[in-house]
Amino acid sequence: MNREEVGALLAIISSADKRRMFDDLDVTTWHHLVGDCSFAEARDAVVHHYRSSTQSVMPAEILVRVNKERAKRRESVVEPPAPFDPNTEQAKCREWSAIWNHQIGLGATSEAAAAYAMSVVSGHPSSRQAPEVER
Repeated sequence: MNREEVGALLAIISSADKRRMFDDLDVTTWHHLVGDCSFAEARDAVVHHYRSSTQSVMPAEILVRVNKERAKRRESVVEPPAPFDPNTEQAKCREWSAIWNHQIGLGATSEAAAAYAMSVVSGHPSSRQAPEVER
């Protein structure tokens, strides 16, 4: 998430929880804490929180929820074999697998995650644009 999206997330929190008002320092702090989540992931975590709690939401709760959802996405997809020889290119296989799993956790399709992982591991910077995620 960028700072503008973090600001939008804090506006949602403030709207749901009238006890909370946020300023620019809060945006900066929350950006450091939850900025590696997508806006959609964080928003969904906030919505889930306020549907079941009257307590104020904290960054750690958002991260726990986001990580659970990412793990569920990874568990629901079978990882294809890495397109490298595991006998001679073990490091590339491990790197490809780590990138593929991360992209699946973010919501990318298996095909998009595989293509992105291949572009990173094989060193083709022109094709390193992260895949679009399904929402």
